[in-house]
Amino acid sequence: MECPSCHHTGYIKVLEYTPARVSSYHIRTSSGLIPRTDTESASITYLCQRCGAYNGHSVDPDFEVPTPPTQAALRELGTWWPRQNEQVTIREDGTAVVAHRMA
Repeated sequence: MECPSCHHTGYIKVLEYTPARVSSYHIRTSSGLIPRTDTESASITYLCQRCGAYNGHSVDPDFEVPTPPTQAALRELGTWWPRQNEQVTIREDGTAVVAHRMA
C-alpha cells in the first residue's frame, strides 16, 4: 500500500479496518416480499508515519493489513508521525521533540 501524499510504502500505520459486510432484507410489495442484499465494501483509515498524511478509503475484501514500521526504522527517518497531528523529531544529541499540529 502506498501513501498518496509521499508515495512511500513502508510507513503506513492502519488505524482502523472495517471488513466488508453483507446485509439481507426483504421489501414488502403488493405482490409479496422481494429479497434484497446490500454490500458495504471493506474500508480502512490510516496514517503515513513518514509524512503525516491521514487517509481512508475502501479496499478489496482480501486486503491484508500491512506490518507497521519498527521504532528503529522510524528513528532513522529523524522525523515521523506516531499519531495524527503529532510529530516527533530526533535532535542530534538523541533527544526527542514532540510537536502537536492543530487540525
